Amino acid sequence: MTKFVKVEGNPYDACPICRFANMNFIAWKESGWKDRESAKKNREFGRKFEAIIPVYVKQDPTYPQNNGQLRVLVFTDKEFYKKFKQKIQEASRTSCCFNGGKAVDFYIHMTVVPKTVNEGQPNEYTFNEKVIDKFGFTKPEKAYEIPAINKEAIDNFEFDDTYYVASTPEELQEFYDKYIKLSSNDDIPEEDVEVYEAPKAAKPTKTNKVVETKVENPAPAENDDINDDDIDDLTEDNDLATDPDDLPAVNEPAPKAETEEISEAELNDLVDGLDDI
Repeated sequence: MTKFVKVEGNPYDACPICRFANMNFIAWKESGWKDRESAKKNREFGRKFEAIIPVYVKQDPTYPQNNGQLRVLVFTDKEFYKKFKQKIQEASRTSCCFNGGKAVDFYIHMTVVPKTVNEGQPNEYTFNEKVIDKFGFTKPEKAYEIPAINKEAIDNFEFDDTYYVASTPEELQEFYDKYIKLSSNDDIPEEDVEVYEAPKAAKPTKTNKVVETKVENPAPAENDDINDDDIDDLTEDNDLATDPDDLPAVNEPAPKAETEEISEAELNDLVDGLDDI
């Protein structure tokens, strides 16, 4: 619906959602199509083609509740939509394809076919996809009138109110702030980003002694969910030192206190002092 925004200039540039999607597309492209996070964001918020066509359902074998109701056909494949328009142009030369009297029926049939992606590559996979395999119009001699298709029914069908809606720039910005801005860091300028560095531990001195707290019989750590691969990942993530000289000392004995030599005269003074007590 972005192209319906009432703005001057290019509406795609005025839409913050489109700018966000385009930015991620560029990041995806510059990564050599390897940045999966940018690809995901572009796919989620990027522009998508939709052709929405109001129809009257005569017979729906899959969902009978649609029978006799005004509904919409939504085509998301632009190439198929071109084929659909071409089929209408061809049928219109001999028949009426729209309401307003006798008209022919349009039929469409879907089936499920296996589809292979990345064939021949290590990431090849196959899944079942629903595709349209048959579509067209009935013969001109089978044209007939449907009384249910009338002005009152069409006026009560809220097609324009539902599908042909112009989002205002304020509504687009509100959507962006609610669903995109608050869940991403893309709006943070690089010059405002500061990297925090933890202060280095001070070396022990005579006035800065290391206090060691011992825990008697600590509870064993629960490592049931950690396997060898997890340990390797943790080692790589934390860049643990492998040089024994880089590892912290464990249970090293405290250095012995230095003693000062006492002269014989000082010793006599201490003994004389004891006699006075």
